[in-house]
Amino acid sequence: MKESQQDQSRSIKREPEEERRKGTPGFELPQLIDALRQQFEQDRALASQSSSARCGICYLYYRQTDLFYREEEGFYVCKNCQRTLGNTKLKMLRRQQHS
Repeated sequence: MKESQQDQSRSIKREPEEERRKGTPGFELPQLIDALRQQFEQDRALASQSSSARCGICYLYYRQTDLFYREEEGFYVCKNCQRTLGNTKLKMLRRQQHS
């Protein structure tokens, strides 16, 4: 019986990588490119404003009012990165200026 199960598992046809991706929700390359382009445009628009700063973790720009400054480590962090980091301490090579 073991031999017949092994033969069956060997004969299972595997889907090509491309076919698997088609069925994966959210994996549409044009949509991904558009989302990245939009993210880049928003980042550049915020970077040009004087009231913005860069998150020390993800390096995207945010309004300073939307960032937390981690005094001990010396960098700004956005809400998403703050949630991910939690109480974890990181050593930074340079401190960001805090205004």
